Amino acid sequence: MSRLANGLLAASLLLVVGSAAAGAAPKPKPAAPVIRGLSNVAVPNARLAAFVDDTGQLLLAKGVAAAARTGTGVYCVVPSPSLNLNLALVIPAITADFLSSIGDVNIAEYAEASCQISSQRGLMIRTFNGDGGPFHPADVAFTIIIP
Repeated sequence: MSRLANGLLAASLLLVVGSAAAGAAPKPKPAAPVIRGLSNVAVPNARLAAFVDDTGQLLLAKGVAAAARTGTGVYCVVPSPSLNLNLALVIPAITADFLSSIGDVNIAEYAEASCQISSQRGLMIRTFNGDGGPFHPADVAFTIIIP
């Protein structure tokens, strides 16, 4: 065979092999580690996650020792001691839950002030409603996550 024919044959084989490799299914990623013994909710990449209703009751939780409503629109969420969180250094993600709350214009935010439940330090969450005017403190369900 000529050099040109050999070259074309080699190139066509590379194209066939390359396209077959490109069509191969990618390897599945390994599952994320799960922190065991802390949860009744599936959030494998979060240290703390909770769904708190407008009365302060924990509906779903992972890594939470306690939660309570301490005043109108004021809540305290205490992380489990086993997490060893430095509360001065965490920034939780907070979201108002609209399906479990009254009103259409609700917000929930992390307040840098600390709170306590049974002498355990926690994270203060403040919630507000803005239906029909300026925002005012109101009891609103929310979720909290600390990755």
